[in-house]
Amino acid sequence: LWESFTPEGILRTSIEYRDGGAHGTWRSFDPSGRLATSGYLEHGTPVGDWTDYFYPDGLLSLSRYRYVDGRPVEE
Repeated sequence: LWESFTPEGILRTSIEYRDGGAHGTWRSFDPSGRLATSGYLEHGTPVGDWTDYFYPDGLLSLSRYRYVDGRPVEE
């Protein structure tokens, strides 16, 4: 697991690593530490369903998309 933090100590990114590369769950966080993006990597390539999380006016709003062969696709 690799994690990066802001200078204030807030988690910015969390990435699972396997066999020396990004492979597994990817999560990024907004400046206040709330989840901003989540998805899955296979050998560094985004695959499957990904979700962006937005908090307009403090309420959660989601945007979902899918990756196939490392590229976003429309459903």
